[in-house]
Amino acid sequence: MVSNQTSLRYIPIKAWIYRQNNGTGNITLAQLEQVIEGLNDLYSSQTNIRFYLLCDVDEINNSDFANNGAAFYNTYITNNRIPGALNIHFVIESGAWGGRAQFPWYNPNYASAVETFFLTEEVISGILAHEVGHNLGLFHTHHPGRNNNHDKNEDCGDCYQESVSRSRTQGLACVSTIGQRKCEVNGDFLCDTPADPALVWAGRLPNVSYVNNCNYLTAIGGTDNWGENWQPNVANIMSYAPTQCFNNFSPLQIGTMIGFISDIGITPVNFSITGNSQLCINQSSTYTVNALPGINTYTWEVPQGYSIISGQGTNSVVVQKNVSSGGTIRVRPNCGTFEATFEVMNMSSVTIEGPYVVCPNIGYSYQVPFYENATYTWSVTNATIIDGQGTRFPYIIFDGYNGSSLHVNISVPGCTSNIQGTIGVARYPEQQCNSMRAEEEETEEIEKEINEEESLEGEKQETQEEMKEVSHGNMRIFPNTATSSTTIECPDEKGLYQLFIFNSTGDNVFFNRKVQGRYELDINNLKNGIYIVYLVNSNEVYQEKLIVQK
Repeated sequence: MVSNQTSLRYIPIKAWIYRQNNGTGNITLAQLEQVIEGLNDLYSSQTNIRFYLLCDVDEINNSDFANNGAAFYNTYITNNRIPGALNIHFVIESGAWGGRAQFPWYNPNYASAVETFFLTEEVISGILAHEVGHNLGLFHTHHPGRNNNHDKNEDCGDCYQESVSRSRTQGLACVSTIGQRKCEVNGDFLCDTPADPALVWAGRLPNVSYVNNCNYLTAIGGTDNWGENWQPNVANIMSYAPTQCFNNFSPLQIGTMIGFISDIGITPVNFSITGNSQLCINQSSTYTVNALPGINTYTWEVPQGYSIISGQGTNSVVVQKNVSSGGTIRVRPNCGTFEATFEVMNMSSVTIEGPYVVCPNIGYSYQVPFYENATYTWSVTNATIIDGQGTRFPYIIFDGYNGSSLHVNISVPGCTSNIQGTIGVARYPEQQCNSMRAEEEETEEIEKEINEEESLEGEKQETQEEMKEVSHGNMRIFPNTATSSTTIECPDEKGLYQLFIFNSTGDNVFFNRKVQGRYELDINNLKNGIYIVYLVNSNEVYQEKLIVQK
């Protein structure tokens, strides 16, 4: 599956809708937008590919094209097309198929057609998702591969059938491909899509379909040429499963599609907004979204109390904030079925994160959101700030059993008023606190024992010795002691760091090449004890101890 951190690739769609000569029939423009939205739903669950409509939808009154989509297919896909987009043709009836597509190596390419007669928008979206897969270089999962004499994988002979086994190789009789894996040279040529006989096939009797309620019927599906039961993926969008089953592309299918996008003649961009997230009251700032190929008009929305000073309709606007509260700025391309969003921070109040019930004489960590170049001033009642004054992360010890409170005053350059945050803190019963202190003392004893072991194992610290010049800075680990997971907070939320964790004998037990902001660490694979945590960038090395006690 593609990571959600991967940049989205937006592909324009030019829609051609064919109606009767009198202008009737076929889907409406509103239904067309729902179809594209459904198409995006199917692709968004697995891929970083998104689609958007170009606003100049062509509605053509031509009964031949509308009612005989198969017979006139070559005519309309050749004559009705624009460069730099997927050209999608919507006919009422084809007379032969639900959808048809041009592979990227065809001429013309990047075109497909779907019929709409008596079909719901959801079904049309499923058909279109399948055909767009062909546009971007994917074969059916039941493709007969190199065999031109058959239509589906289950009919192919030994040298041309994709086997259920992912390791089976071509035999001596398969001269041109001898020794190669069958899944690489047969079927759809992708080894991470299970071999598929052909889930639904109109001419196959008595079992037209091997699918029931999106479940594969092994009992009637039969076996491959080597006696193994077929195990196809009924959810794969490039199969012949019913469209309501579609929700899946394999990683290699996704990679194949991404490889063909540039040949459409566009430069895919990441549709995201940039601007100032710390906009003070009565300040203005410019917010810009990446311009999409083929889109000239954009509609912006701002929260209540904000106003657009200039730029509405373009990909860049000037926004004035007339209130202190935060909110979401939104922008949609005209005719688009998606939007980009940008969060502006609340500049009047913040929520202080940390425990609301505590015990006396035990330290607790708190934090507030990051504000660029801000000054953080903390004050407390019936408590003592041990560390972190002036930062986002105070470390507090509470006194006695009286009620306590924490207050933060955040000063941001350029803002005329400060940001405030306050929480009240209650106390656990004394009996429960005594139990918690006993656990803390046990942890300290463990730490003492480990420190003694460390002193005897100093020769094993070679890797750590390479990191002598360390800064304790604003790196934070909480909770610390950790029982199931802990959060590692980087000194700079926007900077990238390498994360190293060493055990008490100097072994590197964990490494992550790219860490940013907060990193949630699962400690289930770490044994009880004390670890040394390093965050490293090009300028600094930050170090803290982590106690694990499960």
